[in-house]
Amino acid sequence: MTQPSRLAIVPFISVDRMMKLVLAIGIERFLTELAGYIEEDFRRWAVRQDTAHRLA
Repeated sequence: MTQPSRLAIVPFISVDRMMKLVLAIGIERFLTELAGYIEEDFRRWAVRQDTAHRLA
């Protein structure tokens, strides 16, 4: 397997590794946790957008 570049900010997750993760923790837990991370990111993004508009 090829090692990621030391310059890579976000590591690549192969399909094989993703399948192993989902099989290890279960699809329900995987989707629940993924949705939580997406919601957290969205909330932070919304705050940044609001701050940017006030500064403009």
